[in-house]
Amino acid sequence: MYQQTQSHRLAFSLLVGLCLLTVSSPALASLFEPVSDAQLVCEATDIVRGRIGAVQAGWDDNHVAIWTTASLQVDEVVRGTLSPGASVPLKEVGGTADGYAIQAEGFPTFEEGREVVVLLRPWEDASGAYRVWGYGRGMFLVERGSGGGPTTRRHDLAQSGQA
Repeated sequence: MYQQTQSHRLAFSLLVGLCLLTVSSPALASLFEPVSDAQLVCEATDIVRGRIGAVQAGWDDNHVAIWTTASLQVDEVVRGTLSPGASVPLKEVGGTADGYAIQAEGFPTFEEGREVVVLLRPWEDASGAYRVWGYGRGMFLVERGSGGGPTTRRHDLAQSGQA
């Protein structure tokens, strides 16, 4: 009887622990401070429309994370110091290299040839590359209908099927 009660307590403790872990996991994973779209626009150093050029992914120097780099051919500058015609290096975490894939939820992904409007800030490293400011919220996919008029969808919403 004593052993059966002890087994039930252990099972109950494990079940409660798993429930607490399951409930707390989303809170632990959400490390981004919520900011408004207006704040993202204000914090971006550059806002441009352009087309994604060559895209490639590879490991960082320590072989810990996979990064995707792309070039952005700037067609129009809404704000900032970049110039039309400039080729801007972009860099974001995630991608596929050597048969391994890292998918960073909510981060933008680059597709060669895709027309985009992006909120940009330079990375704070010595790479000279820019990041999409606000993760997927800072990249808008431009689509042109049969009449040529553009429409945009925010990248994060398009990826999640919400737009």
